[in-house]
Amino acid sequence: MTYQKKRVLLAALLIGLTGGCVGVVMEVIRATPTMRAEWLPGQGWLVPLVAFPGAALAGALCTWSFGRAGPAGWFWALGGAVMTTILGGALGGTFLMAGIGTVMGAATVVAYLVQFPLLLSVWLALMACTHLILRLYLPRLSSERKQSISHPAP
Repeated sequence: MTYQKKRVLLAALLIGLTGGCVGVVMEVIRATPTMRAEWLPGQGWLVPLVAFPGAALAGALCTWSFGRAGPAGWFWALGGAVMTTILGGALGGTFLMAGIGTVMGAATVVAYLVQFPLLLSVWLALMACTHLILRLYLPRLSSERKQSISHPAP
């Protein structure tokens, strides 16, 4: 497997797990008595189930924004985190309800993050971990890449 494929798969896995965690927390919040009249009544745990693949696909598409060095790398990661969250919400919403789900998925994720600061802090921590893991994993992949270039397989 090539360097770039490993990096994309790692980013997709990490961001998919972040989306799945956010989806689970959203469902737990939605299941409280005050939130039962949401736009997805009775859908149960479908939100977390579609959150993982939607976020993973978005993470694969936005891999380039994570793992960069320096303070500018954190700005890239924050922009990438926002993009993957909106795109992942849109893709997850599309998986759940084609058409209106595209808009509602992205809007619902953003609304939950704004409305619940604890969820926002968990999201920020998981995205920061994604950035750091890709940043730390990058040199290992880079050394593998250099070795494969200098010693190609027969």
